[in-house]
Amino acid sequence: VNVKNLDLSPKNLTALIEKVEEGVVSNLIGKEILTMMIDTGQSPDTIITEKGMAQVSDDNALESILDNVISENQNIVEQIQGGKETALGFLVGQAMRKSQGKGNPKKIGELLKRRLLNG
Repeated sequence: VNVKNLDLSPKNLTALIEKVEEGVVSNLIGKEILTMMIDTGQSPDTIITEKGMAQVSDDNALESILDNVISENQNIVEQIQGGKETALGFLVGQAMRKSQGKGNPKKIGELLKRRLLNG
């Protein structure tokens, strides 16, 4: 594939990079959007809106997901509270799966630490 033949404008590519840097979409979702941009020629805003791909960073929405993840993984929660903080990554992964990849992983990690290590 010749780069010149791609239906991808510098403006749209820049817009996608900005969406990832601003946290509107995750890196992983950004890669998917890039593929869709190349395939369709659509702008990242259009794809994000039409496909509902915006990253979830709202505390209330994430807390609901975390309630489920915590209740389903009590053995991991106990390990974390027992000092094995590396197990937090597992719970972040579970929350990302439950959010269908739309959860903000940094925000999820912060909320989990606050709930499990400070309370």
